[in-house]
Amino acid sequence: MRRLLLTAALLVAAPPALAHPHVFVDASVDFVLDAEGRVERLRIGWFYDPLFSLYLLGEMGIDAFAPADEATRAAIAEDQTNWIEGFEGNSFLLADGEPIRLSGPLNPTGDIVNGRVAASHERRLETPLDPRETEIVVEVYDPVYFIAYTVSGPTRVEGPGAEACRAAVDEFKPTDGLLALQGLLLSLAMEDIPEDPTVGRLFTDRVRLTCG
Repeated sequence: MRRLLLTAALLVAAPPALAHPHVFVDASVDFVLDAEGRVERLRIGWFYDPLFSLYLLGEMGIDAFAPADEATRAAIAEDQTNWIEGFEGNSFLLADGEPIRLSGPLNPTGDIVNGRVAASHERRLETPLDPRETEIVVEVYDPVYFIAYTVSGPTRVEGPGAEACRAAVDEFKPTDGLLALQGLLLSLAMEDIPEDPTVGRLFTDRVRLTCG
């Protein structure tokens, strides 16, 4: 991930080019419950688009079309969780609409699936949340929209009481205004991108957890 973020910085500093997004990721979100049925961890999965996967693996000196061995999987896991200072992981947890602090990445995995980079990690909540009493929503997005995330993977709930829970994806619903903004971001030169540092949130899918 450090490699991806540094690539983004270089592209922003480069001569004009087509604007954001440059990288496309299929994401998944799992909720892990503790012994009391409270959300204690999130498991986030990223499945990169074929073109960026090829670039990333090439930068790492890995053959995208060779079977991934243990060393390759470990290298991908390390790369995807080597975050630069200030990076928030592009996954955000809201409890009753309020942001909740998450840990850095834990228990990372990495792999290559059909030539695409697949990675996952977990993030722990400082204080577990009871989903029976709290509206819990996870948003997956890149604030500056360099990466476009789509929550397309399965959303699972694991742990005691999981059978009484359901995680559902509220997909991004385009309006005429948002479609026009997307078109602007796709067509304008890099230096003409709106300066809103959270523009990516406008295009996010949201995963909503309900229990009980």
